[in-house]
Amino acid sequence: MIPPPSALRSCDDCSALILWTVTVHNRRMAVDSVPDEAGNQAVYRDGLAWRSRSLDGVDAPPKRPWESLHKPHVATCGEVRPAQGQAPAPKDPPR
Repeated sequence: MIPPPSALRSCDDCSALILWTVTVHNRRMAVDSVPDEAGNQAVYRDGLAWRSRSLDGVDAPPKRPWESLHKPHVATCGEVRPAQGQAPAPKDPPR
């Protein structure tokens, strides 16, 4: 299922359109707005929210007919932030 434009937001870092989903562990995850057969996130709408689940696990069921495949946006975002709790890499001192 392709999300409607009203469900999409812009990434704060790279301005790409993203879809915010809720994972099976009730965590928010941004996925790319355009379905991608190379993606590892099965995305669907359950009536309340857009949901996503990983297809990477050994026990993960295969993609279901009502799901579409998407890539996590963190894998494709052009601007990478340091992980939470990590200091940014030091800059070279001026010469």
